[in-house]
Amino acid sequence: LQPASRVSGRVDFSGTAKRPSLGSSGHGLRLDPVDGHFERLSFQIETDGTISATGVPAGRYFVRLDSSVTPMGAWTLKSAMLAGRDVSDVPLTIAGADITGLVVTFTDRAAVLAGTVRSVQSVSDEAATVLVFPTDRALWFDYGALPRRLRTARTGRTGEFFIPALPAGEYYVI
Repeated sequence: LQPASRVSGRVDFSGTAKRPSLGSSGHGLRLDPVDGHFERLSFQIETDGTISATGVPAGRYFVRLDSSVTPMGAWTLKSAMLAGRDVSDVPLTIAGADITGLVVTFTDRAAVLAGTVRSVQSVSDEAATVLVFPTDRALWFDYGALPRRLRTARTGRTGEFFIPALPAGEYYVI
């Protein structure tokens, strides 16, 4: 058994869009367990931009943003840096000690993937599902319940699809 930990740091914004109002436990910023088996833990975000998550059990976590909880407008997660590592992509190990110095950066310049699905006969497919996943096989396993780099989208009535806020990288699209 190990005591619960506290993870703390600050948020930063890279861009020109109007910044969201801070000062809530919302905004969907959370610690997401690598194995996806535990309850996700939300960060408290103060009006001065400091963040903290308390009562964090020992384990391996990613810092994630679930914009379906409290959307942040034009802002999306760019990185979550701790000691030179992006813990939104590389797990953060918590082992009973408090962690300080986390810098979570949001951007208003996220990549978007959009397109149209058509059949061999060039007819729009309004019933298709588009799947986007990294070309690097190492990024396919143990990335939590909601991996940042795995996305799906259903097509619309004209076969169009839209995947917002895709992290930079190389992907397969099927």
